[in-house]
Amino acid sequence: MASGESCAKTKDTMINLGLNLVGAGMLALPVSLITTSVVWGSVLIGIITILMTGSFVFIGECARYTHASSYREVASKLVSPQFAVVTDVLVFTNGFFVCVMFLILWTDFLTQGFSGILPNSIWTQRLPCLGIGFIVCLPPLGR
Repeated sequence: MASGESCAKTKDTMINLGLNLVGAGMLALPVSLITTSVVWGSVLIGIITILMTGSFVFIGECARYTHASSYREVASKLVSPQFAVVTDVLVFTNGFFVCVMFLILWTDFLTQGFSGILPNSIWTQRLPCLGIGFIVCLPPLGR
């Protein structure tokens, strides 16, 4: 394996883990603050951050120990080769819902922005904008 390939994989992994951490925080923060107070909500976010960071460090250490280069390979070496399929499903599901979360955020920002520019247009309605976002953004991710 060339050193350029290794750097790209490390960079992609860092981006993936960063997006997951940010995504989980964006989803958990409003719910934790609404159902609790600012103090307890912040404590919950801190606990989630520690758990997620710990799990990512654990996966990284397992990858280093087993000399694996992907989540699938780590699961295959640590649990069993049959478990690799479960890992693929979990990674796909996680990536899909992260994408859905960002599309929902994008739709909310888009409808708010267009409400002042083009009032009463399709771009100010949340559901059509979300549908257009799914049609435009999700198919390229399947390639």
